[in-house]
Amino acid sequence: MSVSTALARSCRFAAAAVLLVGALPAAAAPDPVQIQQVVEPTRAGGVLLQIDRNRIATVVIDKSQGQEHIVSITMDRDQKPRFVLRCVDLAAARLVLDALRADGVPVLDVTGRCRF
Repeated sequence: MSVSTALARSCRFAAAAVLLVGALPAAAAPDPVQIQQVVEPTRAGGVLLQIDRNRIATVVIDKSQGQEHIVSITMDRDQKPRFVLRCVDLAAARLVLDALRADGVPVLDVTGRCRF
């Protein structure tokens, strides 16, 4: 095998490797959403929840007693919900759902509408 033939083969191999690496899907950049609430001074509770939208597997809204709706957020295809928000009505639950969409708002204040 001549040097030029060996060089041509190695160039083709390198070009094929570059094409293969270029075809692999790039890791998605984090797309965080921040959900926050103000808690009364006399009560304890969570005040801030930051979630990467790209890691959300499912979001389920269930109706509870009265007008209350429960938003359950499951991450990375886990079987059980990782985050649960209790919202006063369906409109508040839909605000949370809209914020979790890919083109949703970056910060959502749910004070008085939902609680962690």
